[in-house]
Amino acid sequence: MQKIMILSVMALALTSCSFGNKAPEVVTPIYPQSQNETPATKFCASQGGQSSVEKSGALDIAYCTTKTGEKVDAWKYMSDMTTVVATGTTDSVSAQ
Repeated sequence: MQKIMILSVMALALTSCSFGNKAPEVVTPIYPQSQNETPATKFCASQGGQSSVEKSGALDIAYCTTKTGEKVDAWKYMSDMTTVVATGTTDSVSAQ
């Protein structure tokens, strides 16, 4: 009797674990396929610049042509032109 009860409890436990459980859905984040729509190219445009993308081997490299006509790496431009302040937000630094 005790063996039947233990087996019944084990069977119930196993079926309750597998019943209705589906594999978790894997959500793949959406990243830009190229450097056309990145924070750096958007920052470039917000500063009045024109972004462009050039191939370098297997890589796409984003450039920013600034208002003054200087062509620079878009990510470096954004890094150089922004600073993290104590609040954790990013503010533009005005170029003199």
